[in-house]
This record gives sequence, structure tokens and C-alpha cells, in this order.
Amino acid sequence: MKYIRIHIKKVLVVTGFAMLVSGCADHSYPGEEVLSSTIGNTPVHGTFPILPSIGSSQLGEDAAASNTRSDMKKELWDTVYIYSYKKDLTTDYTFNSSTDKDVCLVDGLMQDEQSQHGKKSLLADDEPYLTWTNDPKTVYFHDNNQPYDLFAYYLDGAYTPDVNITKSSDGIRMEITVNGYNDIMSAKASVTEEQLSSGNFSEKDEQSIIDMSFSNITAAWNIQPVFRFKHHMSRFVFYLYPAREDVGNVFIESISVKSKNRGVFTVASSAVGNMGVDFSQEQERVEFKLREADNSPLVKDRYHPITEGVDFSKPLYQRPYTQVGDALLLPPGETEYVFDIVFKQEKNGMVIYNPSSMTLTNSAGPYEPGNQYNVKLAVYGIMDIRPHVTVTPWVFGGSITIDPDEDFENSYN
Repeated sequence: MKYIRIHIKKVLVVTGFAMLVSGCADHSYPGEEVLSSTIGNTPVHGTFPILPSIGSSQLGEDAAASNTRSDMKKELWDTVYIYSYKKDLTTDYTFNSSTDKDVCLVDGLMQDEQSQHGKKSLLADDEPYLTWTNDPKTVYFHDNNQPYDLFAYYLDGAYTPDVNITKSSDGIRMEITVNGYNDIMSAKASVTEEQLSSGNFSEKDEQSIIDMSFSNITAAWNIQPVFRFKHHMSRFVFYLYPAREDVGNVFIESISVKSKNRGVFTVASSAVGNMGVDFSQEQERVEFKLREADNSPLVKDRYHPITEGVDFSKPLYQRPYTQVGDALLLPPGETEYVFDIVFKQEKNGMVIYNPSSMTLTNSAGPYEPGNQYNVKLAVYGIMDIRPHVTVTPWVFGGSITIDPDEDFENSYN
């Protein structure tokens, strides 16, 4: 898991990974009488701006690539949308900021370019935080100290029009269409352990802070929202390994897969467990192709096993490898995916193509959101490619091994 900490002013920021919430207790405004004198006095004058920040995050594929602004900029290149609703189990999400500002504190209708989406924010080049991209550029808590829930979601280019957004009494949902490289994420802001340990709070005071978050009074104590994004797609990365010394001229031309591309994304809900993307109702499948990191088509005649200078006495998967393109981000919930891979070899003045169909079945169950599946292709020759898969959480974690002889089907045309 990758950790990123950014504090912000006059803006909104985001965080990544698992969305946390304080239990299932009544989240309605508890009243200022719950606050003990050790926390401090209730602010009397004015209101405080909403200053969410990026905290613990899965916004990367490598735990070592930590705490840098460049990592966040790379991952959060597109708009982050923000909703904020009254912290109460009876809150009705059909309200918006134009119909009841006490219920809906933040949404896209309160900006100059109005939208049913959340209010837009963006990680600017010259700022260490997300800034509002539409006026007003500063948003304040109400001065009545009513606590609010804050929700953030990231579509990574998979934009959906307002007509596809549905607001019901228990949440906000939208129909989305993905293309194989949209990193769909969302989060609900929560108080962090670091925030609670930053002061000498008693257990009672800590619970009071949680109950009052996030509000004008917690903002006065410098307890601001922290988002922790969660990835909602499964990530597939492809690697080439040289099994023999004479396979350096075997190239991958293309990798594609038939996949569902439409789902329903719950971006705000009174129950955190309901948030995420549901692809289960979709039946149609479309072709996704592995692409480069800039989303351009896979470069031809680039990806082949490394053989020069390789110590072939080493175990196969300890030899140098070649990553093919970027990654395919696919809907979770499937137990298998069939990848069509085209290999090319130039030999004796001839060009040979070998289309191969590889069925990758996850013996551990359905492919999970937030996991990275490393597809390792051992190249023995253009007619002999043997897959081997390991799986880790998107960022870092343990692994499982799937026996390619038992769990993968290879067919050659």
C-alpha cells in the first residue's frame, strides 16, 4: 500500500485506498454537549473552509514509489469530483445544493459550470493539492457545526453525461462506460489515526471528533477530511521472459481481450459497502486492446524477450523481463479472461505470425478490484509460449501461483 500525504488550503484534496467509516452508529448531529473541555472551545465567529487532503493511497503500482507529488500528478491527471452531504443515516441524496444547502453542502450545481456530477477539482501543476476548477474557488462549512460526509470519485477519462446520473434517497449512481485503461476510483473521507494521535485526546474526545467530523468545529481544530481512494478495476500487466537463447527475435504484435464495458458506479451512499462499480448486469462484450502508457496503440517491433547478456543458468522468472505496453484495466468479478495475443518472428528472411488464444482462469475465485495480475509469458519459441500468473494488491502484497499446465489453455492457429 502506498502512502501519500498532502495538506491543502482553500481547496479540496483527495485520498486513496480503502474507504473507512466510524462504525454503524447514528451519524446525526450529536450536539455540542458531547464535546469535553479538553478539545477546546467551539468557534464563535465566521466559518472555516473545507480543506480535504490526500492521505493513504493505492494510487500507484509500487510501494517504493512513495510520497511524491509526481506520483499523484501521474495518477490524478483528470478531474476529481466531490459531493458532500449531511452526516445522517436519514439523509436523502435526491436533494442538491440548489434545493437544500443544509442537506447538500457540495455538488456540481454550486459551481459556475453547473452539473449533476460532484463539484470539479484538479491537481494543478503548481499546487500540492487539488484546487477547485470552477467558481467558487473556496467552499466553507456551515457555521452551525453540523457534520457532513464527503465523497470523491475519479473517472480517469470515462466521463458520463448528467443524464446517466441517478440520485435516490440512499445514494448517487451513474452509468459508466470503460475502455480498458480507465482507473475508476472513489473514496469517502474519514478521520485518520494520525489526526487522532496528533493531540492528547481522551477516548471520549476522540469519539467526539469522529462524530463531529466533518464540520466547522472540527475544521477549527484542524481536523479536515482525508480521502482514501479505492481502485474498482482489476489490473493486468504482461511480461516477456526468455526461456531460450534464440528467442530474442520473437515479438508481440498485439494483446486484446473481450470484456464487459458498462457498469453502474455508486459514488455516494449512506452505506460505504454499497460504493463501487457493478458490472454484473451487463452481458455484451467488446474488444479492449493493450496500449502504451499514453493510450496510443502498442508500438510494433518493440516488445521481445531480452536475451543479450542473460545468465540462462538462473531460474526462468529471475531473468530480465520485458513489460509489454502499459496495462489493461478490466472489470472485476469474472473468473476467467481470454486474451488474444499475436506473436511475430523474422527467420530466414521470412516473417511468421502466430495468433494465440490464452484463457486465464483465476483458481482463487473471481478477479478482484484493486488487484494486479502479472501475466508472465515464458517464450520458448513462436509456437511455444507458456503463461504463468501472480497476483498482488495493485500496489504491493503477497502472491499466488497458478500452474500453467493445469489452469491455462493455449491454442495456436
